[in-house]
Amino acid sequence: MVALQSVAEIKGGGKLGLSGKDFVDDGYPAYGAGGINGMVSQAEYRRPAVVLSSIGARCGKCFLAEGEWTSLANTQLILPDLDRVDPRFLWYQLDDESRWHRSGTGQPFIKPSDVKSHQVWMPPLDEQRRIAAILDQADALQQSRQKLLAAIPELTASLFAEMYYSERTDWVEFGEALSTAEVFTDGDWVESKDQDPQGGVRLTQLADVGDGIWLNRSSRFLTVEKAKELRCTFLAADDILVARMPDPLGRACIFPGDVRPCVTVVDVCVIRPDPRVHEPTWLMAAINSAKFRTQLAQFATGTTRSRISRRNLGKLFIPDVPVTEQRRFADAVGQIKQFEDSALRASRRYDELRSSLRATAFAGQL
Repeated sequence: MVALQSVAEIKGGGKLGLSGKDFVDDGYPAYGAGGINGMVSQAEYRRPAVVLSSIGARCGKCFLAEGEWTSLANTQLILPDLDRVDPRFLWYQLDDESRWHRSGTGQPFIKPSDVKSHQVWMPPLDEQRRIAAILDQADALQQSRQKLLAAIPELTASLFAEMYYSERTDWVEFGEALSTAEVFTDGDWVESKDQDPQGGVRLTQLADVGDGIWLNRSSRFLTVEKAKELRCTFLAADDILVARMPDPLGRACIFPGDVRPCVTVVDVCVIRPDPRVHEPTWLMAAINSAKFRTQLAQFATGTTRSRISRRNLGKLFIPDVPVTEQRRFADAVGQIKQFEDSALRASRRYDELRSSLRATAFAGQL
């Protein structure tokens, strides 16, 4: 093990005094504490280096800067001796927030002296390159997995469009389609004075409604007595919740249920479809579809923040599809969801293996 300053030059970042006001549309990457913050017109360095985030909650995070680039404030620059150090090997070794000593109580930071004295493992240059190449392959595989996971949510939308966007499709007004629904109403007007953090009823929010996914972010409550007094609509599992405000406007998800009774805010529309007419997964996909969103934009109101009323939602059109066909679509979506869950589990396992691989590599056992 050797001190970092013995194999690299350590400099403070941000010497050019550049900041966000200096960003341009096309230029050189500018590295700050969060990575590439933007582009600037001036290149400070033309060589590889490790940029260390040295202030803030993520101090210890490292970024590999290559080619022409510039540094911003709140960073320490580690410029390796290229005759002795492979930059990618060094980056892989240093990019571990837990290995860095942090100072400060409120805003954590890493002292320049601690960077200089930081101990690193430096095998022969050929060995460094061999290890970096192995870790590059592991990273490339993980990036491929991440791209696959990112593409999976689009499969449902693509499947819906392929099945129901054609000249043969019959369309029906949304309000008419929901004429037999058990519930098609707005959430409830619950003011701050009505809420109670010790209450037994959860007040779900716009932030809980994702685009095809229940996000489960809120933590607001009211008492059962207050909910009854306000005549709130209690949610049921498989209700469809539609956000009447951005972003995006009109996004819908299926409420999965909760251990506590739940109600929702007035800017969320609640739909409890007639099971003889609509399958919830299919109906959610119809609301989240591109054609429904296009129609929705035409009925949106508001100058500073768009919104759509439940009445105007009812004027939009969705495909008129038999419930038996909707169920076949829902089965296909279920298979996509199983694949997504499997891919997520595999990705988590791979992250663990990748971390183990890096630990093995820098213990000299690879």
